[in-house]
Amino acid sequence: MKLRRLHLKAFGPFTDRVLDFGTAAQRLVLVHGANEAGKSSTLRAISDLRFGIPLHSKDNFIHAHPDMRVGGEFVDRQGNEYSLIRRKGRGTTLCFANFDQGGLAFDTPVPTDVEILLNGGLRKEEYESMFGLDHRQLREGGQALLKGEGDVGAALFEASAGIRSIPQILERLDASARKFFMPGARGKNARINEAMKAYEERHGEYKQALVRPAHWADVFKKHQAAAADVAELEARRGELNAKLLLIKELRAVAPVISTLQHASRILDDLKSVPLLSLTAATERAAAESGLADAQHNAKLASAEAVRQQQRLDELKLDVAILDVAPAVKRLAASAESIDQHRRDLTDATVDVATETEQVVRLAARIDASRSAEAVGEHAPARTERVRIEQLLHAVELAEQALEQHQESGRQSMDAEESTAEALPSPESRTMLRIAQAELARSDSDLKRLATLPGEIKAARRAVANGLEAVGLADEAALRRVQPLLDAQIDVAMKQENAYATRRDGLEKRIDQISEALRDELSQRDRLLAKGEVPMRDDVETARSHRDTEWTLVRGIYIDGTSSPTDASASEKPLPAAYEDAVIQADRLVDELASDTERAAALQSSKRAIETLETDCAELKHQLEELDRDEETRQATWHQTLAAANLPALSPAALRDWQALLPAARTACEALQSKLDEFEQVQATEQALASQLRAAIVATGLAMPAGEARLSTLSATASEVDAEIKQRETAINQAAGKRLERERQFQQRAAREDELTHALCIARDALKPAFAGLLLPEDTTVAVARARMREFEDLLDAKDRLASAQAKERRANQALSLLRTPPRPSGRCLVDPNLSIFVCTSSRSPRV
Repeated sequence: MKLRRLHLKAFGPFTDRVLDFGTAAQRLVLVHGANEAGKSSTLRAISDLRFGIPLHSKDNFIHAHPDMRVGGEFVDRQGNEYSLIRRKGRGTTLCFANFDQGGLAFDTPVPTDVEILLNGGLRKEEYESMFGLDHRQLREGGQALLKGEGDVGAALFEASAGIRSIPQILERLDASARKFFMPGARGKNARINEAMKAYEERHGEYKQALVRPAHWADVFKKHQAAAADVAELEARRGELNAKLLLIKELRAVAPVISTLQHASRILDDLKSVPLLSLTAATERAAAESGLADAQHNAKLASAEAVRQQQRLDELKLDVAILDVAPAVKRLAASAESIDQHRRDLTDATVDVATETEQVVRLAARIDASRSAEAVGEHAPARTERVRIEQLLHAVELAEQALEQHQESGRQSMDAEESTAEALPSPESRTMLRIAQAELARSDSDLKRLATLPGEIKAARRAVANGLEAVGLADEAALRRVQPLLDAQIDVAMKQENAYATRRDGLEKRIDQISEALRDELSQRDRLLAKGEVPMRDDVETARSHRDTEWTLVRGIYIDGTSSPTDASASEKPLPAAYEDAVIQADRLVDELASDTERAAALQSSKRAIETLETDCAELKHQLEELDRDEETRQATWHQTLAAANLPALSPAALRDWQALLPAARTACEALQSKLDEFEQVQATEQALASQLRAAIVATGLAMPAGEARLSTLSATASEVDAEIKQRETAINQAAGKRLERERQFQQRAAREDELTHALCIARDALKPAFAGLLLPEDTTVAVARARMREFEDLLDAKDRLASAQAKERRANQALSLLRTPPRPSGRCLVDPNLSIFVCTSSRSPRV
């Protein structure tokens, strides 16, 4: 890039001084001044602006080192303008600036490609030897030419001595040195630079890893506070879980409670409503049926009333009949009584026949061999029936007393037989008591049997969560895991970080070199666009060819050590070929001397390209070696993980993963402890169940099922024990009551004799009554009462027969009176509907 303006902000004797070198079209600018005016300082400022102010700069005689500033406005070949300013210091010292605002420097550092454009890919020494010559350097250059030093001196020395290129040797030495150490900001990939960088990184990590006592105390306090908070939260969680369980239970019974409340409200509303009887529906149906019948009868009565009213309206009044109305009424009444007497006579005749038949039938039922009158004579009178009933009642009482006495005796004997149950053997009772004692001693362990399944479920959930967190299939996979040591993980993390850091640095360096290489290639192409110009390498090639030709000429023509056939490949004779080689070498030297500036620039560009290509190839080779080393390390790392049954994770992820292992293993250990305890308690339960079952079976009072649970066996054992105690009590009581039962038996025997004698007396008193009732002496009370009812039925039938006969006589008498013929006098009225007539007289009507 071409410098247009130089801003000497604070450099040497200058403060805020600006030198304007004109537009970009100007190719030559002369700057002159008196001695000690600052020309050399300005020249150093231009060089320091491009390459950096030296650490021990001598241009601080006015401004201190930290205050030194120099800037410039540049323009590249494409016309792009750059405003840059450089400060005295370490690290990134070149930044963009805005000189329109007094040279304000921005925080944005200058990219590498812009820095390469600024220095042209040259080193500071090369730039000063080509474009920054002052009086001192001219004198030193002359001395170097005399001594054969420098590029030009080396070219003259090589040309005169005919030896190999000294710059190439120096470059190879310099390249070899750069592999080990490269000073400046660009030195990152040399071995010493990488080692120093790695040391600085590890030292920084070491400082960061140090824990200060105050920080540790603060973290410890926070840990204790967090632990207290966790304990409080756990307690709170327990309370909330209890409330949650209560809420779940309430939610489960909420529909039932709601239904109960609804039913209670309905019941309260119906308290005032009377309850209907069980036959309410039947009564209601009967009432509705009666109402319907009553309504129907009312309708019929209404119709009949209407019809009678119509008949009444149709009647014609007869005054003669009305005058004898009382007589007519009496006549109608008499006519009705005649019909009634006739009906009564008929009914009485039928009743007499029926009752006569009934009397005969009842008498035949009592004694078929006798007539009804003979049987009726044996019918007891009312007082006799009462006496006989008393005797029968006395016999019944005697029989009941005797039967009750005998029944009580049989019940007492049955009770004696029921309490005579035998006890199990003493050995079986002892086994049962021992088994119950063992069960009581193991009560606390058996209570754990009820709580352990829930705890095991919770432990299984914790194990599942722990295995899910670490991504393992089962507990066996967890047991196969062999965690790596923290030191191993730290080493792997450091190797991984070192690889990432070094690869990132190499990639960045390769990108920088690639960008610089593209710029150098563009620069070389621009230089070659102006025409071919020989370079030092071309001169060296021509000289090498010249030396080869000279060696052949000398060997053939002077020393005689070579044959002419060795030069047969050349088209020209060997002397002519040697002469052409000398001419070509001299021509290239002359052309090099004629355009030294462009040749030097092209040579510098070529060297820069070669250096960049070499560095890029070396860096890519290092990157490939680094990748191969990383692949080897990764393979070793994965082999280590596979051998330890660990997942294929990075070291950092593995550290986090291994941090989850203790919780998972603790959960597995807790689960295994619960399972072992559960198995032990189950074994205890089975042993107790087997012992208890054997004891119960030995008693012979129960036979529990083979799969019966311990709780069932315990309840059965309690029942068996209670049964044994009851039997013991019964046996003890039976022994004490045996004499009492014998005494009671004697008393019952005496009482039975008394009752039997009383029964015989009562039966003897009934024998005359049985003879009057036409019954044998051994007749039972029930048969005697049946015969009494038969005689009562017979007497009732006789009474009904006498009543029917009397009714028949009264009907005959009434009809005989009505059939007497009357004496006619007065008027006679004849009713066509009747079979009688009425005659009226002054005294009374007669029928």
